[in-house]
Amino acid sequence: AQDLFDRWGIGKKDRDNGLLILVSVDEHQVRTHTGYGMEETFNDATIKVMQDAIVIPEFKKGNYGKGLLSYLKKIHSIISDPSQKNDTFDTQNSKDVYEYETNENETAQYESTGNYFLPAVFLIIGLLLMIFGFMLASKSFLKIKNTSLVSFNKYTKIKELEKKGLDSGKTVGYIMLFIFGSVFFLIGMIGMSFIPGILRGLVMTVPGAGILSSIALGIYGHSKKKKIIHQWRNDPRSCPKCGKPMNKLDEVADDQYLNKLEQVEEKINSMDYDVWICSSSNDHTDECGNITIEKFKGRKYGFYTQCPHCNSITGKHTKTVTVEHPSYTSTGLREIRFECLGCNKAFKKTEIIPRLERSTSSGSGSSGSSFSSSSSSGSSSFGGGSSGGGGATSSW
Repeated sequence: AQDLFDRWGIGKKDRDNGLLILVSVDEHQVRTHTGYGMEETFNDATIKVMQDAIVIPEFKKGNYGKGLLSYLKKIHSIISDPSQKNDTFDTQNSKDVYEYETNENETAQYESTGNYFLPAVFLIIGLLLMIFGFMLASKSFLKIKNTSLVSFNKYTKIKELEKKGLDSGKTVGYIMLFIFGSVFFLIGMIGMSFIPGILRGLVMTVPGAGILSSIALGIYGHSKKKKIIHQWRNDPRSCPKCGKPMNKLDEVADDQYLNKLEQVEEKINSMDYDVWICSSSNDHTDECGNITIEKFKGRKYGFYTQCPHCNSITGKHTKTVTVEHPSYTSTGLREIRFECLGCNKAFKKTEIIPRLERSTSSGSGSSGSSFSSSSSSGSSSFGGGSSGGGGATSSW
């Protein structure tokens, strides 16, 4: 308020008779800032009582226009006849103070009902999200437990394992669901001021415990998945054709059974391949020679993308170029370029850039500046007023 008062120079320079009313709806605060020449008529106590008696009750009901107009009418009447201030605001038995106390009682009654509606909504949403998260987590836990007890077919695809509840992406999903639910729940609890602080503190441990248990479940599921896959990839297996034991080749020896693209994928760790060969190929007892090749996501799978030319996971991001810049009326376009480390071909993907959004704060600032200049130039007698910081702030 002080900065705005100084920037606009509210009031006449020789009289400092400016008065600024600043309302911040988001912060639920209203302030009346007075110039030096107004402090005798509108001292801090008078401003405080007027705001609390006239403005705040209407603001609490959402009647911002009515509250401001009533306040301006009262200010105008006191400026026109300063004696009205002495008659109405200097005694505790005045009509305005009586109305202020009455409105406070009405406001208290209003707060006991209407002001708890929004916290209650947050509380319910938070509970529903956490209940839903708990249901998903429990379902996932049962799938993990049941899956770990199953003896898998050694030639089942990795996707079959993920379908049985061991997909790490789902684990992250329900943890985030529980966290968002906890945030809503906590906001609702804080808004319920009629609940004792100690009880609120105890209840707030519920979402905290839920988050910790969800994280623990995620770690448990991930470790189970790793254990199952490790056993799947390394436990002895029999040849599906002749029934003889199969041998797993090491990372160097298996390259001769992989094509060029598969070798590149292993080298950059986007994919990992296991090669199993029937032992009959070594002792030459029959003509089986069965070879089984299985592929898995590598440690750096997420760093590469599939090449549309050779279909291998070898596309490396090289550059992002903005083709069309976004504006306040239209979206933009960016081009993401890749180079395939397998076939050495380049390819690209396009992505839409969202429209720009105007900042409400910058808009207010520019309109304030134009108001200041037009006001100053519009009247030679207006502008140049100053304030010593007098006034009062009220909240609702």
